Amino acid sequence: MKQLLWTIQTEEAYREFVKTGILRANEEHLFCGDDLLFAYDWLSQQMVHRIGAPPENVHYPVWAWYQWEGKRKRMDQRLSGYAQRGTPLVQITFEAETNSFLLSDFDAWHIVLANQYLANNEAEWDKFYEVNPHPDQADVEPSWERIFDLSRYAPDWDCEPEKKSIQATLWQIEMSQVKKVEHFLAK
Repeated sequence: MKQLLWTIQTEEAYREFVKTGILRANEEHLFCGDDLLFAYDWLSQQMVHRIGAPPENVHYPVWAWYQWEGKRKRMDQRLSGYAQRGTPLVQITFEAETNSFLLSDFDAWHIVLANQYLANNEAEWDKFYEVNPHPDQADVEPSWERIFDLSRYAPDWDCEPEKKSIQATLWQIEMSQVKKVEHFLAK
């Protein structure tokens, strides 16, 4: 079954996509610094385990949106935070087979980026850090798999389900999957 997804890319990435017919993550332009590569590496390993190995010479995923603020809709281009103000960007609407991408909770992903324990509630958080005051990645990593449980919700702890944003990661997008292209400037 195919699903509609949305990705925001730089004009440069889009031009390369048009030229080659395939959009893949360029390691030179990842939306993270070296200090966050551990999280991208972990997610890439999860993708291999859950959806299969990447194409040759591909190490990191293309990021897209499945759901924004509880609705199956594209991101609002009037919002800031995609890139430095004035940067030319492209929002690409495309279809992908459900077995070709991995969904995860956008807010919970930030716990992975922070290299922290992903607790189900405040009591669990407190108990974990009481036992492990200075945990390393091996201590917290098993909890990160919770980002894939999209029904996970604890009142007063998680984002309300009707407001949840869900990201999709996939190894590549082919031009034949594209349904719409919108150019805009980052706010």
